[in-house]
Amino acid sequence: LKCGTIPIVHDTGGVADPVFNTREETLADQSANGFSFDDFSVVGLERALERGCNLYLHNRQAWEQIVTTAMSQDWSWKRSAREYVALYEQTVARVKETICA
Repeated sequence: LKCGTIPIVHDTGGVADPVFNTREETLADQSANGFSFDDFSVVGLERALERGCNLYLHNRQAWEQIVTTAMSQDWSWKRSAREYVALYEQTVARVKETICA
């Protein structure tokens, strides 16, 4: 994502978490950053590829928006680690409050 390569992923698990499927709604709110597909099959993949290619060929402005959105997002391990540390700190603080109360 950071390099501007637009992902096409099967909508499952951790791979799909950072990918916001390109649809009218996600284009409108500028959260679209890739393409996903639910149907785990060759046809499902082909449809996602087709949607990506069609957007690239016929709506370059929307394509550039997706690239810009993807490149502006931080999905690094450093970011994930900071979030986990914050979560652990909150948990420890709550446990301390419970024990000391």
